[in-house]
Amino acid sequence: MSARNNPDPDDPFKWILNNYFDTNSERTRDAVEDVLFDGELALQPWLKQKGVSPYEVSPDLAKEYFEALRKNYEPSVQHEYAGRVEFIYQKFLSYGVVGIDSNPFETISDNHDILDENYDENTPVYDKEVVKDVISRLHPCYFTMSLTMLKTTRRIGGTVNLDLCDCNLDHPAADWDLDPHVRDYPDTLYYGPMPEEGEEFRGEVRDSSAKTVTHTLIPIDDELKQTLLWWVMMRRSDDQKGPLFTKPTPREAGLRVTDGEYRWRLKQAAQEAGYRFEGHDPGNIKPHYWRHWTTSTMRDRVKRSIVDYFRGDKGNTGDGYDHYTEEKKQAWLNNIPKFLD
Repeated sequence: MSARNNPDPDDPFKWILNNYFDTNSERTRDAVEDVLFDGELALQPWLKQKGVSPYEVSPDLAKEYFEALRKNYEPSVQHEYAGRVEFIYQKFLSYGVVGIDSNPFETISDNHDILDENYDENTPVYDKEVVKDVISRLHPCYFTMSLTMLKTTRRIGGTVNLDLCDCNLDHPAADWDLDPHVRDYPDTLYYGPMPEEGEEFRGEVRDSSAKTVTHTLIPIDDELKQTLLWWVMMRRSDDQKGPLFTKPTPREAGLRVTDGEYRWRLKQAAQEAGYRFEGHDPGNIKPHYWRHWTTSTMRDRVKRSIVDYFRGDKGNTGDGYDHYTEEKKQAWLNNIPKFLD
């Protein structure tokens, strides 16, 4: 059976199995059949249970499916299933399957960190020049956000939720009120455990979750300090409160950058630079990649417990985790990668 333009199959899952995976190895075909038909959370029976056909999958339903994967599988299996279903829907689009006009699984994976982290040994740690090439293609707002994530190892959810009061810069221009957690720590960022997605926090309903249970102070090196000052000087808001990262367009001046907006901008830059591939390809550069890149780099330079402290991985650290110490600060500042000339 050969693929044809604009096919309209009764069963698109069987159709793609026979038209795309027919020449794959028996092992690959068996794995795809498990994901589609026979696994504990195989997609076809899961959709049937929901009363939804393969043509009717919405982003909300795709999100629910990813959440089910997270609850029931280990990270490696989560990512295998998610990657395969995203790839299959991308193939539906490339073949022009009638009735499938979008890839809801890609939409969710690009805009939400739902699955558990899985630092696959196959995930590359690109040369620093590659990182610089990608982030240099971004608007100053998204460039500064990227450098912040690279310098802190923190997630996009926590970064878009940063407010000015979480950023203590030792500079005369940085005269805004500070959160008590960071008030006595110059040149430091504060990542806290709030907010949760959809909750009101500091007078604003947030679109993203901070995804941490820890209160973490992270020292800022001179590169990040100067970049943050550079960004604040052009930040489109006269308000000395509110989001650190505001949308860079006059029409949306003062509004908080969303994680979806940042992901879209980064995806464009990664594609331009040649580092965006299909589905859950481990070589993709996306927001979570910054966390992986700096984690991998710093674990070769300082004690794992120090890296885990700044990442906010409470479950992976030993005694004294919650204490910010001069030793941790100096170890971080002395070893954090430099990106700017």
